[in-house]
Amino acid sequence: MLGPCFGVLFSRYLLQEGSSSTTTAWIFNTQSFIWNIMGVVTRPLTQEFGWRRVGIFGSILVSVSMIASAFTPYPEFLFFSFSLISGAGGGAVVCMCFTVIPLYFDRRRGLANGIMMAGVCMGQIVGPPLARLLQDEFGFTGATLILGGIILHSCVGVSFFHPVEWHMKRSPAQVVSQTQEGSLPLISQGNGKLSVREGLVISHSEMSFSESLCEVESGVTSEFMLAKNLGIVSRPLRSSYCTLRNNSTLALSTLDIASNAAMQDTERNDDQLRSDEDDETRCWSICSVLLRVIHSTISDLGVLRSPRACILAFGGTFCINGYLNFMMMVPFAMQAAGHTLEASAWCLSSSAISNLLMRLMVSSLSDWSKFNMRACHMAGFGIISFTIFIFPFLSDLTHLLVTMALFGCGVGATMGLYNLVMIDVMGLENLAPVFGACCFMVAVGFICLGPLIGFVRDVSNSYALSMWVLAGMLLTSFTLWLFMPAAVRYDQRRLEEKEQQEPKKV
Repeated sequence: MLGPCFGVLFSRYLLQEGSSSTTTAWIFNTQSFIWNIMGVVTRPLTQEFGWRRVGIFGSILVSVSMIASAFTPYPEFLFFSFSLISGAGGGAVVCMCFTVIPLYFDRRRGLANGIMMAGVCMGQIVGPPLARLLQDEFGFTGATLILGGIILHSCVGVSFFHPVEWHMKRSPAQVVSQTQEGSLPLISQGNGKLSVREGLVISHSEMSFSESLCEVESGVTSEFMLAKNLGIVSRPLRSSYCTLRNNSTLALSTLDIASNAAMQDTERNDDQLRSDEDDETRCWSICSVLLRVIHSTISDLGVLRSPRACILAFGGTFCINGYLNFMMMVPFAMQAAGHTLEASAWCLSSSAISNLLMRLMVSSLSDWSKFNMRACHMAGFGIISFTIFIFPFLSDLTHLLVTMALFGCGVGATMGLYNLVMIDVMGLENLAPVFGACCFMVAVGFICLGPLIGFVRDVSNSYALSMWVLAGMLLTSFTLWLFMPAAVRYDQRRLEEKEQQEPKKV
């Protein structure tokens, strides 16, 4: 909701405060910059902390951002309350959605992607009229507070971001093969009783691990509790216990439970020493996490060495910067032309409706082998460029609504295939790094190109000239994609040369 709602939500306040178009563009584009820069670090963060933790934290940040923006004392405060906080939180959640969905589906990946895209469009359909209605009823402060509460509900959706491994079924053949690899059975069958043998208990949740650990340390030897917590043997154990992230493990020594209970007295004597070591370990762990995130981020950006990835990144940069800045500018341009804020909200909603229908259609068609995703993607660039170019020439509200609906079709054709065309060009295994690299380039574009559009508007005092610059950016994206076949051939030739050189080195 945040991108399309920006103009409707903040235009009255910014115009009343006498904010310049350059300042307005900086606020919007700084938020978009941070939003997209999160695409680079989202994958490393989720590797360290998991999808749900990152997503829930990001959702809370966006809600806090809107609540803080409701009490902004001056326009520049929005750089902190809106641009920084909502950009970091919203970027983490939305960028995650684009990379999570393809991992769950193969045969119906396009349809699943279309359903996810429908959520994006529903925010664009409902957001502007809702923001305008809330402002009419409750004013700027009340409307922004209510939207902050609505956005907080995204935590419910994020709670379903389960790792794919949770839903993968283990075949009987895999279980048999693990047993034949020499691992000792954890539960002996002798005498019909349960007994702990050498092995590793795998617990698939933090709760089950903590329960198992407490039961062992307290000397509980109930056969029922052992049967409840024991898992699958994977390898022999050392005489200690340890925990691993996302796959907690409990290692039991070759001693029996009674001996294990006797060892507790010795462990208690070392509590103070262990607490000091834990503090040092915790500090080192935080540093190591940050280093891993930075290293993984830099590694992902290395994909830009490929010409195919560069075309994807720069094409997406000009496209996303162009159409989002146009949507931000529509409420200001229409009010300057004498139209009401309500009329501009309906124009944005009409584009969102056609955007939704087109995204669903092209995403579903992508599952069809004869559907040309690249041609459809390029056609979207052309449609967006054409509609932005003719928009300043129109004055009748009906014509504006039709033009915005056609604009939405172009956005839907392009963005509905945004991540799928990355898979088509670069492969599924490269989706996450390519998506992160594209987000990085889009973010840089918002800082370099977005404020430039506001500066052009202030210097020329013309919304039309600014929109024509945006139309030229979309035309540049279309032109770049004309070179994609040559880029594919170049990468293929370079790969073949590398394969030929490897045997010589050996």
